[in-house]
Amino acid sequence: MPYTPNPQHRNGGYAAVKSQWSISQPEEVACFDLAVQAEWAFRNSFWGLHIGAAGLGPLGVAPPPSSCQLHIAKFVGDAIGNWHGYPVAHWLSPYDKPSETILSSWFELGLISKPKMAKIHRGKQCAL
Repeated sequence: MPYTPNPQHRNGGYAAVKSQWSISQPEEVACFDLAVQAEWAFRNSFWGLHIGAAGLGPLGVAPPPSSCQLHIAKFVGDAIGNWHGYPVAHWLSPYDKPSETILSSWFELGLISKPKMAKIHRGKQCAL
């Protein structure tokens, strides 16, 4: 699956309206690769986490007014099979949160706790 980073999510000129990656571009691609490999798919999208040397960490920043750290990435494909992704604020849109199956997988892998899994599922804001 070809992956092409979307420059709008790395350009400060769009920071007022688009979430911005705070991880490097190779880390963004690794996040996508892991999501595909683990089959964290829901609603024609893949869902990713940034797992660094110190464990789970933030991968982006939400646009104002919240400007808070984001921990979940959503990857979408276009009509010709190219993919790109962006950090999501899972509490702002029902379309920007992973399925209960993916959340359960993250919990079973020890990536998130049961209370955090429940908060994300209910659309409540929480830091991972």
